[in-house]
Amino acid sequence: KFPSSPFVPAGPAKQVEQAAAMHLLNVLSGKDHHLALEKDKFGKPYITDQACSVSFSHSKNLVACLYCANGSALGVDIEYQRDNIHLLAKKFLSDSDRTGYEGRLHQQIAWGAKEVLYKIYGIKELNFIKNLHLSFENEMLFGQISKGDYTAKFELEHTMINNSVLVWNV
Repeated sequence: KFPSSPFVPAGPAKQVEQAAAMHLLNVLSGKDHHLALEKDKFGKPYITDQACSVSFSHSKNLVACLYCANGSALGVDIEYQRDNIHLLAKKFLSDSDRTGYEGRLHQQIAWGAKEVLYKIYGIKELNFIKNLHLSFENEMLFGQISKGDYTAKFELEHTMINNSVLVWNV
């Protein structure tokens, strides 16, 4: 049985995902007991009475978790590749995000990268085209958040796991 939390799964599959996320969090944090998870007013998860930071993602029976003991900003996204990602690309890719090759994999990585930036910012009210920017420099991927007076740049990594794309900030 898991401690009460604001993460209330809808059905058996969601319960398995929550259990996997809690287990990953325990492994990453080195704790032998379940940490008390809460969500702030914007829905961003945090661990009660801890200065650390945490991020979760799940898709098609896969769960990803990032944990940072010193509380640095972080985000993770795992997404099953969508055949129709090209139809959604106009809603999240700006001209500056383009590389000349906007194939399905590039679009999927870009979507995951912008989700990571969105989670890092954590205050919602971001426009994926106007406030979140990507640059591909010498095989490296960088993401930038620009909203009002706030600007921050992050190095991002990505990998494939079966038919899913995993993206996280370094």
